[in-house]
Amino acid sequence: MKIKKNTRLYAAFFVSLLFIFSGCQNSNIFSWAHDEGTGDFASLKSDADTALANGNYAKAKDYYQKALAKNPKDTDTVMGYCSATFALAAHGMLPTFFNAVVNASGSQNALMSISAADRQKLLTVLGEILQSDKLPAIVTVQGEGSTDRNLNAAIAYLLYGILNVLNDPVILQYIEISSNFDISNIGGVSLDSAQMQQILNKFNSTLNTLQAASDCLSRITADSSLVSTLSTNIKNIKKALGV
Repeated sequence: MKIKKNTRLYAAFFVSLLFIFSGCQNSNIFSWAHDEGTGDFASLKSDADTALANGNYAKAKDYYQKALAKNPKDTDTVMGYCSATFALAAHGMLPTFFNAVVNASGSQNALMSISAADRQKLLTVLGEILQSDKLPAIVTVQGEGSTDRNLNAAIAYLLYGILNVLNDPVILQYIEISSNFDISNIGGVSLDSAQMQQILNKFNSTLNTLQAASDCLSRITADSSLVSTLSTNIKNIKKALGV
């Protein structure tokens, strides 16, 4: 009878442990029993954070995406998804880009040092993370990380706006954008109506992007001179084109 009683006590104790540890998700001594990339929101986010920290960007993006399906408005998860998405697409070309920024005479030269295919890849991934439910959805969230979110969003908007212009073959053929983003060589250029409309549409889109960047910067600093310069130059080209 004593053995049976002890057996029941041990069994009850073991069942209690299972209940306790099942509520701890991955942060327990039985984490080896967890299938990576599965489980509830907390488990998925934990797996995604770990994958991102380890440079496993494809896994991180996948796990963040699964976590967002369970909690689409979690600020840190949205930020993690954007980080993983951008890193997955761009990490191979970014060292070349930043090295060119340091050694070349301006960001345009740096971006132009990247192949047209890679510039388009950057443009595509920036468009993905700038969708309305991604970075734009979290930049106005107050609290911890607000500065980082707005700074990252501003950079993404600026890069997207610049690439949006530089990747256009008509603009590259007819318009020169100097290292300090002055726009010239417009006067006397013969453009047909379709080319003019294409340029206007592209610059109108870029103006909206730069305004969004300016809004992000204004939340963290009073100095948005670069954005003002870009916006002024884009307005000048519209004026030069007669609109």
